[in-house]
Amino acid sequence: MALVSPSRIRTAAIVLTVAAMALHYVLPPKHIVIHPANDNAMTIYSDAQWGGESSVEWLDEERTRWLCSLKRSPAHPVCGLSVHWNDTQRKFINAYGFSNVKVKLRYKGPGNTLRLYMRNFDGQHGLKEDRDTHKFMYVNIPTNDFGDFSAPYTTEVALSEFQVADWWRDEYKVDRNNAKPQFDHITSFGVDFPFPQVMGEHTLELERVELIGVWIKAEALYLGIILAWLSVLFTETTWRMYRWRKVAKENLRQVKDLTNYAQQLQEKSEKYRELSHIDSLTEVYNRYGFMQTLKSLFGKGALNGCLLIIDIDHFKRVNDEFGHVTGDKVLREVASLFAKNIRKGDIFARWGGEEFVLLVTSYNLEQAKSLAQKLRLLVQNHDFNSDAAVAITVSIGLTSFSKIDSLNSAFIRADEALYSAKTQGRNQVVAY
Repeated sequence: MALVSPSRIRTAAIVLTVAAMALHYVLPPKHIVIHPANDNAMTIYSDAQWGGESSVEWLDEERTRWLCSLKRSPAHPVCGLSVHWNDTQRKFINAYGFSNVKVKLRYKGPGNTLRLYMRNFDGQHGLKEDRDTHKFMYVNIPTNDFGDFSAPYTTEVALSEFQVADWWRDEYKVDRNNAKPQFDHITSFGVDFPFPQVMGEHTLELERVELIGVWIKAEALYLGIILAWLSVLFTETTWRMYRWRKVAKENLRQVKDLTNYAQQLQEKSEKYRELSHIDSLTEVYNRYGFMQTLKSLFGKGALNGCLLIIDIDHFKRVNDEFGHVTGDKVLREVASLFAKNIRKGDIFARWGGEEFVLLVTSYNLEQAKSLAQKLRLLVQNHDFNSDAAVAITVSIGLTSFSKIDSLNSAFIRADEALYSAKTQGRNQVVAY
């Protein structure tokens, strides 16, 4: 029986490794659309059915737009919408493998907070046929995160932010070990108002709800690649041992070759890991490196400070008039200016194209604004030493954030501030 040569195995492994990593980065995120869907059933409700004085009515059921009128009464004020799926189509949604729920919702009213909730049948508590008994998991989101009817936002909420309601635990006498959020048998999704409810008229429109996830986590992919390479090395070692039995002198040389190869592979692996975090043109973090560094800060619970988004003004005109070589030089020098004038612990990255992001921890808004002005002036006064007379300026939008803030909402605020800076004439700093 002929043995496959190690070189062919290595070639196949390299091709598969490159293909797997390329596929991982180009694959769109997997998603499940919860709403709208053909098999959805929608229910609006209020405390009127329990003797209260609040009311609810459809304004446009096809667009899932409804009006809640919350009024004080002896009954607990309640008003909201529940979306569930017809049992003849699908009995539940299994959200394991998904990390976030993306919600596009419009809101107009006096309230400051909306409550998003899911119900999940856990098989131990409540009745399968009665959704009102299923595990109630919720998260409270500021209404500002959704925008109004003129400017709706898409808000992304991590499933890890959901928590089980105390009243559900008490009602079903659930112990602590069984009172954790579950997303394997989701039976409904809803929107209502958390305590204390704000009385008055509230208009809402639920445009879209979907679960977002990745097909395979980066950690699992890298582990699979490592295991595959270990299998390759094991196969190669086996092949070489077969040869060693015939040629004793070749034994030492081949052991040395194998050791050198393993060392080179390790060096290449380390170099690749480093390069995967760094933008090749500017030699600062790329978007992936920025997010990976950010995850480590999340783990330390130290994420508070300010986020800056920097955009090079009229950069397309630089490329069009002076060429891409000059444009690339401008990108490198702007990145170098910023990298040399920030603290070692700050996170600076090229976000894409001519846009950069800077995260400074333990800075308040005034300190961050002062730093942004300093960086803006550095760029404005810098001699780019180009054959062509290139005048470069930047616009900067910034916002502060805290441990309880989400990165997504901070990016939205900073991006709005950047938009204001650009519409007000560019070459300026605007704080949200």
